[in-house]
Amino acid sequence: MATGTATIDFGATPTDTATVLVGGLSGLTVNSHLEPFVQGSDSTVDNSVDAHQQLAMRARFYCEYVSATNMNIVADVMIGFATGTFTVHYATA
Repeated sequence: MATGTATIDFGATPTDTATVLVGGLSGLTVNSHLEPFVQGSDSTVDNSVDAHQQLAMRARFYCEYVSATNMNIVADVMIGFATGTFTVHYATA
């Protein structure tokens, strides 16, 4: 099991999708449990705690298996658009 954080970047132009490649993991398989989430207490230079809370409510997050050491975390904003960077947490099992 691994836990950690990654920075997902929506860029400067408002968009409804962003992806970040998380590397340095080990033992992942297509059957691994991969879970991403945003914590409402996080902030980045670009986005405040309030923005993280809004993203947690407005977006759907999922992981894509890439290899035994890599996965993608994808954020699809369902309501509105996002810009800049956000911290996203993950857990694998």
